[in-house]
Amino acid sequence: TISNEVELPNGQGADDEWRRTQAGFRVDGTYNDQASFNLQGDIYRLSEDIRYALPSTAAPFLVDTDDDGRQQGGNIVARLDYALAPDQMFSLQTYYDRVERNILPFDATVDTYDIDMNHSFALGARHRFIWGLGYRLVQTHVNG
Repeated sequence: TISNEVELPNGQGADDEWRRTQAGFRVDGTYNDQASFNLQGDIYRLSEDIRYALPSTAAPFLVDTDDDGRQQGGNIVARLDYALAPDQMFSLQTYYDRVERNILPFDATVDTYDIDMNHSFALGARHRFIWGLGYRLVQTHVNG
């Protein structure tokens, strides 16, 4: 956990403290010298004390507002590399990420899904041909 608050010139705190906690993992492996895989992921949580000056219809036309902003999320990546032949390689990777933000004036959630496939092979003595497909979907939900 990391934490910090800015100190003002008068020695007082700026009420902008933040805290972050993060954890992750990674697993790698091989099978028969033809295939390798990787699986990794992270999760995190962040909270911060925020002071806003929001517009107002009354003089002085700004109102100080304190908020405890929060953000949390995580991701996971899985990858497989497979040697189809000595000069051919196939790769498949999938990815998922989620971010949730709760900070004035809105709350937002973003989910990202991704998949990529690549195939490479020798093309003559001096060249390689690489082709692939990929798809990414990003879903965003905003309230506020």
